[in-house]
Amino acid sequence: ILKEEFDFNEDYLWLPIENVPVNKQWKVQLNKPVDLSTLNDENVYIIDNNNIKFEIELNFDESNNTILITPKEKYISGQKYSLVISDNLLSLDGEKLAELINKDFIVE
Repeated sequence: ILKEEFDFNEDYLWLPIENVPVNKQWKVQLNKPVDLSTLNDENVYIIDNNNIKFEIELNFDESNNTILITPKEKYISGQKYSLVISDNLLSLDGEKLAELINKDFIVE
């Protein structure tokens, strides 16, 4: 997986991203096309500090293999959230992610 906002393969993977805008749309670029039947809110989601799922909209841009994760309402300023991508998200050829991805972010 590649990422515009952060690189999942770097050492700073576990550090939260700070000063995220209240209406931030995440763009996660994959290196393979995704099996759209596995692109759902069970495999890609955002949770708040209380582990409650935050309402999002998921879309996939096939032209560049990018998942678009858009909040349905604004995040709360100063709060910490986690973007989670399950290893149950599959590529078209059935390949799983190497591991679950969990990236924390703090809203400005």
